[in-house]
Amino acid sequence: MTDSTARGWQKSLLAAGLVGAAASLVIAAADIIYAYIPGSRSTQPELYFQIPRVRLFIGAWLGLVALPFVLPGYWFAARCLKPVANWIYWTVFALAAYAIIFGGATHVSFLFWGLAGQAAASSPEAHAAFTSLLSTYKIQLGLLYIVPSLGILLFSVGFAIATLTGRGLLPRWTAALNPILLMLVISALGYVIPVVGPFIATGAGTLAHAIFFGVCAAVFRRRLMDR
Repeated sequence: MTDSTARGWQKSLLAAGLVGAAASLVIAAADIIYAYIPGSRSTQPELYFQIPRVRLFIGAWLGLVALPFVLPGYWFAARCLKPVANWIYWTVFALAAYAIIFGGATHVSFLFWGLAGQAAASSPEAHAAFTSLLSTYKIQLGLLYIVPSLGILLFSVGFAIATLTGRGLLPRWTAALNPILLMLVISALGYVIPVVGPFIATGAGTLAHAIFFGVCAAVFRRRLMDR
């Protein structure tokens, strides 16, 4: 690979990380539009019955449109691990991509449950039937959450372990920026600083990804400039 080809590839990799960071910020904004209620940290389906319809539509579609653009960010992070082992690169990227697919299904489902719950509120009979159906949905929702959560957890563990070997394209300390650890820190801040708690409750995961992709991309760019 010539120097110009290598430089072009490195710039493409950096661009992918920045796209992932920007997409994560857009989804964080979508989550807040979609589910923010002052003073509430709840993420249960009943929350969406209180959200105006225009916010439900904007939050659902904005998040859904931006979600595929998180994949380049995952590709950037995974590609930085390829010097460690090729199989690690493919495994962590596959886990993240699969998690994104399930995450999109979970994200948009709240739109329809919110609209249906608001419509059912006008009739006691419909409300009773819908409440019964919602109990079943919560079980399914729990299963939907398991897949993306497990995928992101395994991605984070794989990224952290591979980065700590020191043979990847990022320094060892970036292992601490893995999404799961950042999500825990950001969520804890929501309790330490109550005024931001309701915002963080709805967007902790996507904010964690924005920081992860953004800082890793900045570090990668710095390394390119130092060469």
